[in-house]
Amino acid sequence: MEYQQRKRNHGFTLIELLIAIAIIGILAAVAYPSYTGVLEKTRRQEAVRTLLEASQMMESYYAMNLDYSGAIAGGKVTSFTVNDDFSDYYQLTAVATKSTFTLSATPISTSAQSSDKCGTLTITQTGSTSAATTDCW
Repeated sequence: MEYQQRKRNHGFTLIELLIAIAIIGILAAVAYPSYTGVLEKTRRQEAVRTLLEASQMMESYYAMNLDYSGAIAGGKVTSFTVNDDFSDYYQLTAVATKSTFTLSATPISTSAQSSDKCGTLTITQTGSTSAATTDCW
């Protein structure tokens, strides 16, 4: 009698493959919202940094001229340029009188930042800050 050995297929069964895909899907469902939350927070911190830098420029202008209003032209802080990390997601606006100013970073409605819980971030000449919710600054 001849003895025949059967070759066993080495590979994945359909069920094993489906289980692997399900595990990857579950991990992605958990990781993606966390990832987008981190991106949103990073962009918000860039807006905070930009507002603080613009505020410092306003204070510098006031120290030399005793007037905030001259540092604003067309709703923008003159001689202050925002970088792409800010301008892709926020719009900087400025309002000033001789003795006061308010700077605002408003999320652009068509950007990924438009759904940020903090909304518009503002800072004034006194250093007071505000946002739609707490812990944004």
